[in-house]
Amino acid sequence: GEDIYEKLFSNTLEVKQLLAMTDNGYRNLYPEEGDLRTYQWQRKKDVLGNDIMCMVKYEAMEVAGKNYPYMIPVLRMSEMYLIAAECYMGTDDAKAYELLNTVRNARQTSSVNSNLELNLENEYIREFVGEGQLFWYYKRKNAEAITPLYDRSRPSVTMDPSYYLFELPQSEGGYRE
Repeated sequence: GEDIYEKLFSNTLEVKQLLAMTDNGYRNLYPEEGDLRTYQWQRKKDVLGNDIMCMVKYEAMEVAGKNYPYMIPVLRMSEMYLIAAECYMGTDDAKAYELLNTVRNARQTSSVNSNLELNLENEYIREFVGEGQLFWYYKRKNAEAITPLYDRSRPSVTMDPSYYLFELPQSEGGYRE
């Protein structure tokens, strides 16, 4: 646990390896101050001495007997709500908004009633930072371009469909045609 944080997420890593963002990126990601997911970030200094918002989601800490850095569920309730909202999008937008707003309200953010697709994507980004589910969302959507999450002024990353495919492990090669 602790060594994983130090090797992969610590603010002592080289700047190019660090999952961090500027104050502007932080405000763009969490425009509402009451958002409960902001606990995942803390202001720290990088190795160059710059103030940054650093992801501390996996830093060793214990809160009321719960060891949060070691709790990474296979599937979260919020993920089920977002996937269901995604499924209703375009066929029953009212139900999609209801499901999306259930997640938003549970995180103490306000309800939304416009820009369903954009708001859904933003909730995936906020909800699953550092976990990997966002990749699967983009794969399902077959996203051709991905805007940098923490600095939206940077150019989008162009995605080729092949980027969403993994090579078959050699150990499984003899079992497939």
